[in-house]
Amino acid sequence: MKPRARADSTLKPRRRSSRFKATAGIKNPDVRNKEMVLTSEIRYRRLFEAARDGILIVDAETGEINDVNPFLIELMGMSREKILKKKVWEIGTFKDIFANKEKFLELQNLGYVRYHNLPLQAVSGRKIQVEFISNVYLEGPRKVIQCNIRDNTERKRAADELRRFKTAIDQVGESIFITDPKGTILFVNPAFEDSTGFRREEVVGKNPRLLKSGKMDKAFYREMWKTISSGHTWKGRITNQHKDGTFHELDEIISPIRDDRGRIVNYVAVKRDVTENIRLEDELRQSQKMESVGRLAGGVAHDFNNLLTAINGFAEYAREGLPEGDQRRNDLTQVLAAGAQAVRLTRQLLAFSRKQVLNPKVLDINAEVGATVNLLKRLIGEDIKIDTRLAEHPCLVKVDAGQIEQVFLNLAINARDAMPTGGTLILETEIVSADEASVSIDPGLQRGPLVCLSVRDTGCGMTDEVKTHLFEPFFTTKEMGKGTGLGLCMVYGIVKQSGGDIKVESSLDHGTTFRIYFSQIEARTQSKDKDEKKDSVLQGNETILLVEDEGLLRDLGKRTLAANGYTVLIAAKGQEALEVLERHGRPVDLLVTDVVMPGMSGRELAQTIAKKRLAHRTLFVSGHADDAIVQHGVLDAGLAFLYKPFSPNAFLRKLRKVLDGPVESAKP
Repeated sequence: MKPRARADSTLKPRRRSSRFKATAGIKNPDVRNKEMVLTSEIRYRRLFEAARDGILIVDAETGEINDVNPFLIELMGMSREKILKKKVWEIGTFKDIFANKEKFLELQNLGYVRYHNLPLQAVSGRKIQVEFISNVYLEGPRKVIQCNIRDNTERKRAADELRRFKTAIDQVGESIFITDPKGTILFVNPAFEDSTGFRREEVVGKNPRLLKSGKMDKAFYREMWKTISSGHTWKGRITNQHKDGTFHELDEIISPIRDDRGRIVNYVAVKRDVTENIRLEDELRQSQKMESVGRLAGGVAHDFNNLLTAINGFAEYAREGLPEGDQRRNDLTQVLAAGAQAVRLTRQLLAFSRKQVLNPKVLDINAEVGATVNLLKRLIGEDIKIDTRLAEHPCLVKVDAGQIEQVFLNLAINARDAMPTGGTLILETEIVSADEASVSIDPGLQRGPLVCLSVRDTGCGMTDEVKTHLFEPFFTTKEMGKGTGLGLCMVYGIVKQSGGDIKVESSLDHGTTFRIYFSQIEARTQSKDKDEKKDSVLQGNETILLVEDEGLLRDLGKRTLAANGYTVLIAAKGQEALEVLERHGRPVDLLVTDVVMPGMSGRELAQTIAKKRLAHRTLFVSGHADDAIVQHGVLDAGLAFLYKPFSPNAFLRKLRKVLDGPVESAKP
């Protein structure tokens, strides 16, 4: 049957129902779901492939590796084919995690496992620090384990480097602090806390101006800020104030820190405390200055001693030739008195310059202080109280007893003059170690126990300027004619030549304390010196060779010796002395020679004569302790020495002592 024809010849589409309209253009839901799943899989795959963490998909039941992303393949250095379908515990890289099938099952039962800084090893042998995370979940009907592996090698390296940096900052000896661009403190290291006395919590968030000492003017800080804010590093020395109020000298470097765009985001300051260095440098300069002045003083004293020996000797002969009651005899007595005073002055100069001869013995400073107290009471007057505070144990040191007494007397006189209206003089002894001493001790002292003698007064004290010049010869704050300025310089020289050290603490209206340090000597039995028999016989008939480059002293010596029965040979220098002996033709009984002479020294002359056996004994004379004869002021063993200036009678007594003594004791 044919279809029935319409009224018009054109076929028109059939009108759709409303239900058909509602679903027009919409795919089948199943198709749509499939497309969504496919899109999700594509997205997941892209993430999986592009991830910068390693990803491993493992079958939870069999342990087979189902998938691995490119990052992990590259990290392990293995091909994809060698990884897929392998048991996860068969891959050497993961053996530390899974170890075996049993360990694998144990881990998957936990559901979630995380390891920090797990060490893995690539096929190439490269060590890799990783963070390992595993999750168990269902993928359809099957359970799988997804392992995420993040390479922490670089992060751990950076963390280790940061930790090392922090450790270094915390342990470095220099003080370090960091501020923001406005100068607010953000960080300080432990050395900052030790150097300033401020704890970290006391300064963080505050401005470094809390360290200002007030000793630097505003222009100083303006220049500093101008330098660092313009992006340059500032270097300089600054005085800062400690939390306790004391001042410290610092060498400081302040540097700007910039970000990637060149903006200043921080300032870092590094400070090194140079207070002690400056003090030591000042002490060294002062010591060098004192050494130079000492050499000058020693040279002057040597020349004066030669002159005084001649002046006093000839004056004494002149006086002896005049009768009692003669005015000229009285005048010469005054000359000799002045000469004796000049001798004392040169002795003080030599003590300061450490050019005197010492006779050191082991003695107890406690006993020396006790023996000196009565003398000090008469010396300083009744209006000054003496307080002694002696250590319980003996304070044994090896020094010259006579010189130490001079130290006591001069320090006591200095204290007396500082207390014109009365006060207290405190003498204290104690045994300390070099580390316990409150000041830096001369490195020449042994690093063991030290005997410390303190002489303290309650007087007017001294300014810093006075302390700077305190031990210099002829420096005095007393009125003209009230002092020579040699007392304290003599104390300094005696202490230094005796192997000790001296320090002074003083401030105006707070008194002065002198502390003297000597190395302690171990206790041992001391042999008592036998009393020397005083022999009044000065004459003799022996032959003496006198070698002296000073003409006046040669004349004085020849006159003195000849007048007392001796045969005298005279020479002005070493070579001449050898020629005189050669002409004499036989050994002399005694060689008397000056130590310091032009050309051949007295020591060299004596050694030459001793080798030729041309003298039985030798007596050295000198105006100061020359190192050719003594070491640091201590006479070489077996040498006879006479110190200038000396009187004719003193010369004759020493002469007889050497001639009458054993030959060995006088050998050069």
